[in-house]
Amino acid sequence: MSLYRLQTQDNEIVELTETQLRKVMYQTFLRSGLVIDSDRIDEVITDIVSRLSNQNIITTSLIDQMVNERVHTQENGFFLSIVEGEPSELVQPLVVITNSEGNTDALNELEIDAVLQDVIALLNPEKEIEFTTYRQLVAEKIEREMTRRQIDELLINAAISLIDQEPLYADVAKSLMLIVIYREVLGENVRSHRFIHRYRDHFVNAISTAIQLELVSSQMAEFDFFRLAKALNPERDWQYSFNEINIFYRQLLLCDSNGLFIETPQYLWMRKAMNESIEKNDINSFAIEQYHRLSTTEIASMSRK
Repeated sequence: MSLYRLQTQDNEIVELTETQLRKVMYQTFLRSGLVIDSDRIDEVITDIVSRLSNQNIITTSLIDQMVNERVHTQENGFFLSIVEGEPSELVQPLVVITNSEGNTDALNELEIDAVLQDVIALLNPEKEIEFTTYRQLVAEKIEREMTRRQIDELLINAAISLIDQEPLYADVAKSLMLIVIYREVLGENVRSHRFIHRYRDHFVNAISTAIQLELVSSQMAEFDFFRLAKALNPERDWQYSFNEINIFYRQLLLCDSNGLFIETPQYLWMRKAMNESIEKNDINSFAIEQYHRLSTTEIASMSRK
């Protein structure tokens, strides 16, 4: 897999896959405040990415420059239309989203594409999937105003409804559910270079929140959260089947009073392991041992508590 080295505005060098780089391009187009010919955008981005393949290090300013060049020229027959006006008027929302705190945000087609790019990056690269039918199904069911969770459920359920036609949509639905969990719990994109570090690091906050909300026993505070966090294996989330992740998503994971997830699958297993270890002499060592056993077992018969 080809990797692109991107220098951020903080002068940090990060490695991106082509899918991740394409997402950066989408975000750059969004910031430009332009109405974009959707039939051409993928072709234009592909052309820019191919030009960047020879660059040792790519800077964000270079990406901005190349995007600006393409929206103002007709080079190679590509042209992106430009309309004068305020950015908020130009990038029209597909749907207005209300979050759990009552604040509104706009979701447009490019951002849905960005979500699908995340999904594609998580699928087996040897298997190809075509999203035309999926996009049509989402477009038919989407409403002008929805909550964040309603749009998440729409994207997930649309994938689930297509599993009989194309079994690969089980992996799409699984990916979408995990993306929602990670967004709500970690506030982190699954393809971020900081993801694994953030996953382990945030466990301390998650278990502390669960104690505060009285969702778990106050005895949990006796554990060494930092030591337990280091033992977490985030990659195990992706080893579960669609049916198993669906059980996590629908039944098992703890949520706050707004219905937002406060734990990931691996956090749940560690919480269960802690609960089984409270009366032991070396509670932390026993909890880690139990965690590794539980996180590789069947989950079908488990309950939220």
